[in-house]
Amino acid sequence: MDSTIKIKGLPSGYQDLDVITGGWYKSDVIVIASHPDVGKTNIALDMVKNIAVDNKIPTAYFSMDFSNVQLVSSLIANYCNVKESQILNDGLQADEWKRIDEAMNVLMDTPLYVDDTQNPSIDEVSSKIKKLEQKQGVKIAFIDYLQLMEGQNCIQSLKALAKELMIPIIVLSQADNLNCIVQDADVVLLVNLSSKNELQEK
Repeated sequence: MDSTIKIKGLPSGYQDLDVITGGWYKSDVIVIASHPDVGKTNIALDMVKNIAVDNKIPTAYFSMDFSNVQLVSSLIANYCNVKESQILNDGLQADEWKRIDEAMNVLMDTPLYVDDTQNPSIDEVSSKIKKLEQKQGVKIAFIDYLQLMEGQNCIQSLKALAKELMIPIIVLSQADNLNCIVQDADVVLLVNLSSKNELQEK
């Protein structure tokens, strides 16, 4: 990010977005929504790289769609600017494997806490975030994604949790039925269907 740009919240890593939002503020619930296979997780991992890897800010990531191994593999690919398929299929050159080794060393020292429990309840997720905030000093949490979490009024519950802990919570969601989400979230970002790299704030 341009060092001349001043923001009050946690930087997302997307400079234009941070100029608009001022970063992610304490107590906010931010929803990143799109239709399936558009790139919500990739965008979230871009943010995780900036927040946890580059800035060493303690971060929690609840991955209900991908395993811990898949998520770390995606994060390494993101960090090294290589395709994840090349890592999985042993399709890298020697210099690229060296970058992978360096990335793994960096990630070992990164304050990132990943939980890949499948279909957890909102109460279970909330309890884990509280413990991570208390014991590890987590400053932001990601939930990937809303429809795979069991319970009613999840956004309302997460908003109450964000206010209690004074941390931002980023929730990935399918774009269907956004009306009930918009009324409770502080920010809703729709991933542009024509470009995975463009975010539109609503």
